Amino acid sequence: MELAETRAVMAAPTLMLVCPVCSSDSADTLGVAGGGKGEPDASVIMRCEACESVYLTPPRSPQSASQERESQRISSASQLRRWTRGRADAARTARITSSGELPASGSYDCIALDFALECARDPGEMLGAAAKLLSPDGRVFVIAGNARSSCFAVFGGRHWSGYASGGVRQQLTARSITQLCAATNLHASRVSSRFAATAWLDSARSWLRDWGAGSGLAAVLAGRWPVPVIVAGALEAFAVLRGRGTVLVAELVRA
Repeated sequence: MELAETRAVMAAPTLMLVCPVCSSDSADTLGVAGGGKGEPDASVIMRCEACESVYLTPPRSPQSASQERESQRISSASQLRRWTRGRADAARTARITSSGELPASGSYDCIALDFALECARDPGEMLGAAAKLLSPDGRVFVIAGNARSSCFAVFGGRHWSGYASGGVRQQLTARSITQLCAATNLHASRVSSRFAATAWLDSARSWLRDWGAGSGLAAVLAGRWPVPVIVAGALEAFAVLRGRGTVLVAELVRA
């Protein structure tokens, strides 16, 4: 990214000047995502020093969605069935996606925020609204990209696949989820990272495209060759063992 392009991004009228999670104005610049040929408009990548959240300024537009991000997505429908198995009171479930549409009313035993907080203009407000729909013994499950993952540590300065999703405004960490809970009468009873090896392949393809690699080389990482898939799986398995998997899943209960 040229200096002139970076200055143009900084002059955009929709910049987020404070962290959307904790409202701190103390942040470090990690890099600039997007803006290349065939990519969405550029965004400056900021990491909040207070809560470790990463936010894009300006945020991604909803029209800039990438199919690559979908390969990381956890199926909340199947996850909810597993989470609620054996619970007689867990018949009422709701899934909130990146569109941010909340149920109009009701009381739910399980609510899944399926990569929803990443796209929310006010993630604390969205989490608080979900908490109001929760039954007394219900649970909220937050599914989000992990901005403290090993994959992010390698590619997060520009090429991390999490930036490719349409409408992305921020990326979360275990610490930032805990801070969001503090203001919404919720408590994180469990936060763990999950396996998503395709993030390594998607991010590596983004890196190759940015450096002008031919389509043939990028195709090697598209999943048709076993060696890159095996290497990505080994890297992600080691990351999960260290608590640095690509996807975060947090189980929240009433405080």
